[in-house]
Amino acid sequence: MSLFVGLAMRFPTIDGGQRRNADTMIMAFCVVGLWVTLSVMPLLLSPLPSPIGSAAVQFGEGARMTVLLTTASGSAGIVLGVLIALARMSKSRTLTTGALGFVWIIRGTPLLVQILFVYSLCLHFCRASSFRIFGRQWWH
Repeated sequence: MSLFVGLAMRFPTIDGGQRRNADTMIMAFCVVGLWVTLSVMPLLLSPLPSPIGSAAVQFGEGARMTVLLTTASGSAGIVLGVLIALARMSKSRTLTTGALGFVWIIRGTPLLVQILFVYSLCLHFCRASSFRIFGRQWWH
């Protein structure tokens, strides 16, 4: 972390001597570093022995898809959490009760049960149509 902080502090000053926010610069370096790492990964894995080297491109695609799905699910979780929090603080009794019920159900069931439930719903509703996520067809 100190390397990133050191790099962030070397940037020129703006706005009459005010330094850029170090946290923002650290985040920018991390995002660029992740993008470069994921882009170069197939080149680094290709010289390895047979099981990995021959599938280096698939490993790179899998790593990029993992980061993409993690980012999408984290963003969706933040949006859903803010909406539920706003519903709980609402003056409407219906919204507050619905939000409390949702939180009660989600906190009361194991995560594996929730994952299997969502997976089953996706299988049920997405098989009838050509459902595409990130340009790829799933559940055909």
